[in-house]
Amino acid sequence: MTLNAALPRLMAATVFLGLMATRGYSLWRSNPGGDELHVNLKANVGWDSNLYSSADGPGDTLLTTSVSADYARSAGLIGVDATIGVDAGHFDKFSSNDYVNPRASLEFTKGTGRTTGSLAGSIARKSEGDVAANIRAESWVYDTALKARYPVIERYSVTGSVGYTLKEFLNSPVLVDLATFNASSDLLYAINSQRDLFAGYRLRVSDSELDTVSRDHAFTIGVSGKILPKLTGTVRAGWQTRTTSGLFPRENDSGVTAAASTTWMINRRASLTAQATKDYATTSTDIGTDSSAATLDLKMAATTKWSWNLGVGYGLVEFLGTRGAGREDTYLTATGAATYQLRERLAMSLVYSYLNNWSTLALADHSRHSIIAGVSSRF
Repeated sequence: MTLNAALPRLMAATVFLGLMATRGYSLWRSNPGGDELHVNLKANVGWDSNLYSSADGPGDTLLTTSVSADYARSAGLIGVDATIGVDAGHFDKFSSNDYVNPRASLEFTKGTGRTTGSLAGSIARKSEGDVAANIRAESWVYDTALKARYPVIERYSVTGSVGYTLKEFLNSPVLVDLATFNASSDLLYAINSQRDLFAGYRLRVSDSELDTVSRDHAFTIGVSGKILPKLTGTVRAGWQTRTTSGLFPRENDSGVTAAASTTWMINRRASLTAQATKDYATTSTDIGTDSSAATLDLKMAATTKWSWNLGVGYGLVEFLGTRGAGREDTYLTATGAATYQLRERLAMSLVYSYLNNWSTLALADHSRHSIIAGVSSRF
């Protein structure tokens, strides 16, 4: 399927979604604040210049479609949010990369009473370029998380969370399955109604199918809420250690860890969000990394129908230990997106993204451009 052949399909999808979007706000709504059921439809056509995220990786035209159903219930003590859907992709020249990926998620939330929190779980099949192995990868990802918050006394609260993630790769002898367990807790002190100080601890255990086990301990302090008069968000920083044992000699690493996300509301139509992270991770090739990243995103609603999003990012990934062989990747990203609201429940979009990765490993030294035009509807 060439781009010329894909365009009529996208136009047909646009007409179909336009007709569906006139049917009403939701398929089913029992009462305000009660049960709601929505269906989301998407169709995109685009170009990806580097399918495998590798040096001299090939490009291709692709057509993607997505359908999903969302269920929400907010009445009563426990709220429920559930999603089930499927994403499909078809490539012009490299049809062996075609995919049909189902996904589902379920979350229970408790927002009232002395103890509040959530219990969530998800399962998804994914097809994507792997930047660590520089090949295209297919995987199943299973994720669960339990979070809670309890007020101890007037100004003090305790939060806690536990989570488990399992990533299983398909049809690839190079990539390594990884199970990750997280547990964390914060003690919060309310300075006022708009700002909290906190101190916390996080344990993370990463266990690969090669019996390589990494244990991360992180101690952090931070602030959340209104950080400055026009900045809101969360800023966290501290110290972390990592010990890796298994098939290879034990490795020990330590360094600064940080996570920050702040938003400046420029006016009613525009906002600027800055994010920064520094943390350890384990790649799909069973190698530890020390990653630093920063992004800046500008969102603007130009009119009631037009909206824009511009973003830039920068990152550094250092591969650790003897298996990392001194590899370092430095990357720069840029994104531009425009959305036009044709109807209340029908929108068209155009998204361009760019990535350049400079690596000490020749195979990983690459650039990537993609442009995607699409139409979406929710009813």
